[in-house]
Amino acid sequence: MNLLIIDDDAICSFVNKRVAQTTGIFSNIHSVHNGRDALEFFERVCNGAMPAPDVVLLDLNMPVLSGFDFINALGNLSLDKK
Repeated sequence: MNLLIIDDDAICSFVNKRVAQTTGIFSNIHSVHNGRDALEFFERVCNGAMPAPDVVLLDLNMPVLSGFDFINALGNLSLDKK
């Protein structure tokens, strides 16, 4: 399974990543620092450059692009898995 962590707090991202690693569930763990970076991540997913995450941990209160704004913008992307 693939995990994407979207959080502007480096400590929270680190802790979430370490906890996820200890579960042994996730083969790939990616982390981005804000909603804009997350949208760029999902654009690469849409282009087939990387696999889609199965689980997303999303911080809702972030600078640049909040979690709520990210969710709204994500709806405009075509995320059909190939």
